[in-house]
Amino acid sequence: MKTTIRRKLLVSIITLLTLLYIITGAITGLYVHSLLLKQADRDNRQVLMQAMQQLDVILQMSEMTARQVMTDEDLRSIDRSTREEQQAQRYVVLSRANTLLSGYTALNPFVANIVVFLPEDRTLSNQGVLLSDHFRGREKMAWYVNFVGGASRSCISDEHETMALGSMQKVVTLAYKFRMLPDDARQENILMIDIPTSMFRDLLQSGGAYPNILVTNDGEQPLVSSPMLGPEDLRGHTNSHGVFHLPDTIALYERMDSVGWNLYYPIPRSEFNRPIALLLTGFAGLYVLVLLVSLLLLSRRIRFLVAPVHRITSTMQAAYKGNLTVSTDEHSGDEFEILSDCFNKLLEDLRRHIQQILQEEHAMKEMQLDLMMSQIHPHFIYNTLHSVVYLIEEGRGEVAIDTVYSLITLLQSVVRLGDKEVFATLGEEIALLKAYAEIASVRYPGMFHLEIHCESPLQCQRVPKVLIQPLVENAIQHGILPSGRVGHVWVRIASWRHGQVEIRVEDDGVGIDAQSLDALWNPEQGKSIHGIGLANIRNRIQFLYPAADSAFAQRPHMVY
Repeated sequence: MKTTIRRKLLVSIITLLTLLYIITGAITGLYVHSLLLKQADRDNRQVLMQAMQQLDVILQMSEMTARQVMTDEDLRSIDRSTREEQQAQRYVVLSRANTLLSGYTALNPFVANIVVFLPEDRTLSNQGVLLSDHFRGREKMAWYVNFVGGASRSCISDEHETMALGSMQKVVTLAYKFRMLPDDARQENILMIDIPTSMFRDLLQSGGAYPNILVTNDGEQPLVSSPMLGPEDLRGHTNSHGVFHLPDTIALYERMDSVGWNLYYPIPRSEFNRPIALLLTGFAGLYVLVLLVSLLLLSRRIRFLVAPVHRITSTMQAAYKGNLTVSTDEHSGDEFEILSDCFNKLLEDLRRHIQQILQEEHAMKEMQLDLMMSQIHPHFIYNTLHSVVYLIEEGRGEVAIDTVYSLITLLQSVVRLGDKEVFATLGEEIALLKAYAEIASVRYPGMFHLEIHCESPLQCQRVPKVLIQPLVENAIQHGILPSGRVGHVWVRIASWRHGQVEIRVEDDGVGIDAQSLDALWNPEQGKSIHGIGLANIRNRIQFLYPAADSAFAQRPHMVY
C-alpha cells in the first residue's frame, strides 16, 4: 500500500515534535537538575552550618571550662600543696582537687573528664586518685606524644576509649599546655578535657534534626557515624566546590578548621530525581496534549493543503486508464495551480495529437482501400474481357454480346466503381458469384459445377466487397482447369463461434504445393504465384480485421 502525502506529513510532524520534546526535555531536565542542586546546596548547607554551630558550642564551652581550670587559684594552691605536703597529706589534697574538678564537669554537661598532668607524675582528675594510672596510659598514645613533642599549645585528639561516667566510653580530648604561674620554669602542665563522642551524636541526632550527618577527624575516622554515608564511601571521589557526587548520594561538605573536623551531609539522589521525574512526567503529558491538539488542527490544514494533490492525482489516474476527456480546475494561486494548468495543457495537446493521428490513419485507410478496390475492379474486368475475347474468337458473337451486357449490368449493380463502399451483404456477394459463374461457364462450358450453400439468416450479413468471387475464380483457374477433367467447387457459408461467419471455398482440382501455399502469406510472392486476387483478399482481411483468422490450407480438396 502506497503512503499518501498526508500520512507522510503527519509522520514528519510527529517525528519533529518528538525530537523537539526530547531535546527540550533533556535541556529542561539538566537545567532543573542544576537549579535543584543549587537550591539543595543552599538549603541543606544551612543545615550543615547549623550542625557546625552546634558542635562549635560544645567545643567553645569545653574550651571555656579549660580556661577556667587553667586560671583557677584553688588549683594552683592544690598544685603547691601536692609538692610540699607529705605523702599522707597529699591524698587529702588530691581529694580536694577531685571535688574542684567535679564542680567544673557539673557546670558543663558535655565534659566527662577533666585531667591534669603535673610534673613528677602527679595526676589530678575529677575521677579521683584511683584512676591516675589509667589516665597516665595516654602518655603512650600517638596523638599525645605528637602533641607533647610539638610546638602547638593545644590540640584535639583522635577518638579513643577511656573511663568516663562509670564506664569505658569513646571520647575526644581537648589538650592544652599551660603553667600554673607565668614565671614557673618547671615542665609545663597538660590539661585534658574529655568529651564523649556520644555527646556530639546525641546533639546532632536528637529530635531528628541532623540524623544523617557524618563527622570525621583529619584521619577520616568517624566521630559521628551516618547510616547513609561512611568514610569508605568517599574514597576515590573528589570534592567539587564543597560537594561529593556519589552514585546514589550527593554529600555536602564543610570543614571545621579550628579542630580539623570534616562534616558531610548526604542527600539521596532520589530527592533530586523525584522532582525531575514529576517535571518530565508533566512535560510528557503536556507534549501528548500539544501533540493531539496539533494533529487535530494540522490534520484539517493538511487535508486542505493536499486536496489539490488528490484531485490532480485522481485526474491523472483517470487519464492513465484512457479517459482523456478529464481535466483539473485548481485556483489555489500556488504551485498546484501551475501543475493543474500544465497538466490540462498536456491533456489538450495529447487529445489534439491523438485526433490528428486518428484522422491521418483514417485517411491512410481510405487511400489503402481505394488502392485495393482499384486493384479488384481492373482484375475482374480483365478476366471477364478475356472471356469475351475468347467467345469472339470462337465465333460466338451473340454470346459475347450477352456476356458484355451481363458484365455492364454486374458492374453497375454491384461493383460501383468510386462509390467508396467497402462492404456488401452476403446476398449481394452470392449474386455476384452467380453472375461470374455464368460468365465463366461461357468460356469453360461443362468444365465445372458450382454449388453454393448459405444459411438463410446470413444473407444480410455484411462482408468486404468482392470477397468470395476471386476465391472461386482461383479455384477454377488453378484447381479445376489444370486437372483436365470436370471439377466441382463448393462454397459453404455458416455461422461460427461468437457471432462470426465461416466462409469456405473448396474444390477437387489439382491442389497446391507447400511452397506455393507458404508464398500466399508472403506479400511479395503471393502476387507472382496467383496474381493479385488472393493477395488482395488477404491484405483486405488483415487490414479490416486485424484480429481475424484466415487460412489457405492443402487438404483432399483445395480450401481457401
